[in-house]
Amino acid sequence: MRALPILVCSVLVMGCVQNRFNERLGEAEVSVLNQRRELEDSVDSPGKKLDWKTACKLLDEQNLTLRRARSSQEDLVKRRKRFAIEQLNPRLGATANLSSALGNFASLGPQDYGIRLLANFSIPNPFSIYAKRYSLELQYYMNTLAVCELERRLQASLYGYFLKYQSDFDEPELLVQSAQMPTDLRGIYEKALTEERKASGKKNSERYFRLAMNQLLNTPGENWQPDVSTLPKVSYENKLDRLDPENGYGRLALKQAAGQVEVSLASLWQIKMDKLPNFSTGVSVPTLYDSRFDENGFEADETRLFGSMNKSFDLTQRDAERAVNAEERADIVQENIRMRLEREIYQLKEAKQNYRALMKEKDQLVKLSHWMKNNRPPEGSSEVLLKRVNDMMSLNSELKQNELRLRQLDLEFWVWDESGKKSPF
Repeated sequence: MRALPILVCSVLVMGCVQNRFNERLGEAEVSVLNQRRELEDSVDSPGKKLDWKTACKLLDEQNLTLRRARSSQEDLVKRRKRFAIEQLNPRLGATANLSSALGNFASLGPQDYGIRLLANFSIPNPFSIYAKRYSLELQYYMNTLAVCELERRLQASLYGYFLKYQSDFDEPELLVQSAQMPTDLRGIYEKALTEERKASGKKNSERYFRLAMNQLLNTPGENWQPDVSTLPKVSYENKLDRLDPENGYGRLALKQAAGQVEVSLASLWQIKMDKLPNFSTGVSVPTLYDSRFDENGFEADETRLFGSMNKSFDLTQRDAERAVNAEERADIVQENIRMRLEREIYQLKEAKQNYRALMKEKDQLVKLSHWMKNNRPPEGSSEVLLKRVNDMMSLNSELKQNELRLRQLDLEFWVWDESGKKSPF
């Protein structure tokens, strides 16, 4: 019967856990519901101007993908700082025990308790510690390059959203275009433009744009209206001939490729090192404190240095096969990089050709647009005027598409261009 209080206590603890679980889950549901209501209230919120510097700051501080990547990077930085301490620091430990007959549980005494303090000191294998440190440095190197590329690509995406807003939703830009037309064409153009925007589902486009911007900047509930006038100019119109590795272009990708080669070679080196005998050394330290004894203390004479070495022999040839496979993987990695380098050379060359072709097409479209805006159509029916307006709208659409393709190439060049950027290494 003396064990009955323990049983009752266990049952009460389980009941408290269930009640606490239900209570906390209910609080979480209420919190999520309140957040949903706040977001519903913000659906029809007015637009808020967003300049480029503020957008970059929000992206840098709040983007979830970037925060996760940087969190992993910070973990690696901490591991690098703690590496020597973790490998050389003594391991301290404590144990506590309770031993008593169940019938004597109600009358426990000091003799039933036991506490011990222990310390272990191991000397790491030099080859093992070298391999671990090298692997950690290589992981840190590759992760830093990946974070750097992610930052650039996210910033390029943000720039693209600014351009999309200017192309699809910027009313002042469209009014400027209509103001440059002859008076008799302006009214017809604006009416046709309004009908076209209605037909294209402007509301749906604005909703998708708003969600995309909020997801990129991690700002749920906001209704951003990018201020395109604050965008820095990104154009490689006069820099195409300088886009080569000698001038810093593609240096980040080059570092990533070198890191991949080193990863494959490090794996091969690790397999070869595993063939060597494994030895370990350590220091055996007596118990620092034991509550069961009256006299405790550290005795240097009782400290012992020990060491061991062992070598296993593989009779199934699996180790040899692992080495051969690792060598093949290393060769494959290097061959893949060679093929990727060749592909990137042709891609860069093709991108430059496309850029020049788009610039030539843009010049022709701009000249034709100026001519159509400044030259009245021959006297005729309203059908003639309407045809001219339709031609101008079609030309305007071609110009916008041309400009977007040029900016997309500019942004891709910018991601890999090292000029004006701080290298991570």
